[in-house]
Amino acid sequence: MILMLNIIQHGVYSQNSIVDSLNNEIKIEKNSKKLVEDYIAIGNALEYKNPDSARYYFEQAYNISKLIKNDTLIGILLMKIGYVYEITGRLDSAKNIYNKALVFFKKANNQKQTASCYNYLGNVFYYKGDYKKTLEYYQKSLKIYESLNDEFLISCEYHNIGLVHDDMHDYNRALEYYKKALINFKKYNDLEWLSTCYNSIGCTYLEIKNYKKAEENFEKALIFYNKLGDKLGVAIVYENIGIAKTKEGLYKDALIYLKKSLKILTEIEDYTGLSSVNNSISKLYFKKKKFNKSIYYAQKSIFYTKKSGGLPFRKASYLIIKKAFAAKGDYKTAYLYADSLIVIKDTIFNHEKTKAIEEMESKYQAEIKQQKIEKQKILIAKKDVEVKKKNTERNAFIGGFVLMLVLAFIILISLRQKRKANLIISEKNKNITDSINYAQRIQSAILPPQHY
Repeated sequence: MILMLNIIQHGVYSQNSIVDSLNNEIKIEKNSKKLVEDYIAIGNALEYKNPDSARYYFEQAYNISKLIKNDTLIGILLMKIGYVYEITGRLDSAKNIYNKALVFFKKANNQKQTASCYNYLGNVFYYKGDYKKTLEYYQKSLKIYESLNDEFLISCEYHNIGLVHDDMHDYNRALEYYKKALINFKKYNDLEWLSTCYNSIGCTYLEIKNYKKAEENFEKALIFYNKLGDKLGVAIVYENIGIAKTKEGLYKDALIYLKKSLKILTEIEDYTGLSSVNNSISKLYFKKKKFNKSIYYAQKSIFYTKKSGGLPFRKASYLIIKKAFAAKGDYKTAYLYADSLIVIKDTIFNHEKTKAIEEMESKYQAEIKQQKIEKQKILIAKKDVEVKKKNTERNAFIGGFVLMLVLAFIILISLRQKRKANLIISEKNKNITDSINYAQRIQSAILPPQHY
């Protein structure tokens, strides 16, 4: 199981107050901030007990945060919503939400939250089994933490990268990253991460069958889990030590540790843990050829899987029971459990298929919604073009009309000026004609008449 980085929160953010804001607007903003805080607190409390309810409260906080308009806060709430999808197995939905959160963190230029978001995206690909993509996102996260010189978060990322190499069976490289992480966890004396890291190292040594080294690291993890008062952590390490001793053939010692784990898990009522440890005890008794006891503990594991919904553990239990009855020579009952095993496999397949269908449906609905948005955008764009066209035509008409008026006015003025000029010329011509006539009359009076 991959142990994820916690969301790095720096408190709840609110928009900077504007000097001339109205008092009632400031009051609304303060109320919104308090409401967001309350919704987050409720969501955090319900995150593992009732994930869907937790998502509801995170979404309410997210809707209010959009009014506050703080990019970092919006990103954090999206990441919380995405994490609920992640822990409930809706990985594609989680990935889409994380990518949305990433946009807001980049917009806010918040490097730490950007790195944290890359880490969460890496977790999604880890669960999908795409280790190449997982490492790609973990490396992006690591690069940012290194640029910020944040030694503690660099170590957290080292640990996560180690887990990926562990699952890829590259155990030497996994140990290399775990040990690099351990240096700073020791430096900061972070008990939680020290216990986690020692347990991871122990599990890796268990895989390469170095049981002595595995147990040494499990014992160190146990010290820190006890200091933390983490009962679940203690129970997990007890079971791991029991598994290591079972593989060594030290069944008596193994049973002591497995029973210790069983006692704690019963006290805290952790049904998933009870499914696991009962399976481990069942395997131990099978190795000892005590088949009745092996069947008994496997059946107990099945009982708890029905409470926790842990189908993979139920599958493992049916497999042990089938083998135990077959080993006893009771092939008829073994066949019945083999049939049950097939049903469980089909159930697991159908469960995964249903989740895939749900994710496909969600993706389809998102695409339909996006198509509607795009269609609306086209309609709006067309409307804008039509409005602009009408405005242009109107402006052209007005411009043409004004131009005609101006031309008409110019022509009118021109005609008036021409008429006036003609009148002046006509008057002048009349005066000239009158003068000529007058001169001729004078001349006729002075000169004697001509006789022919």
